[in-house]
Amino acid sequence: MCAGLAACPPRTGYLACHRHTQAEIYYITAGSGVVVIDGTEHVVSKGAVVFIPGDAEHGVRNEGEESLEWFYVFPTAGFGDVVYRFSRETKL
Repeated sequence: MCAGLAACPPRTGYLACHRHTQAEIYYITAGSGVVVIDGTEHVVSKGAVVFIPGDAEHGVRNEGEESLEWFYVFPTAGFGDVVYRFSRETKL
């Protein structure tokens, strides 16, 4: 397993839509926002857990007044195994 922390600043922060072979889990540690998975929007806030299937296109958008922060986990030995493929067409 490998894991890390990520954040989007208030109101305009986002993580562009992308995909990778590995599944991923997000645990929201602060703030609120929207996680988009294969075009479906999921409103999240502190304490939420999100499962993202492998190869699912996904991204994050923060429309709130505070930083949206999350802990993420990949079921792989290291970050070198994760190849991000960003979409040019999908909007958040």
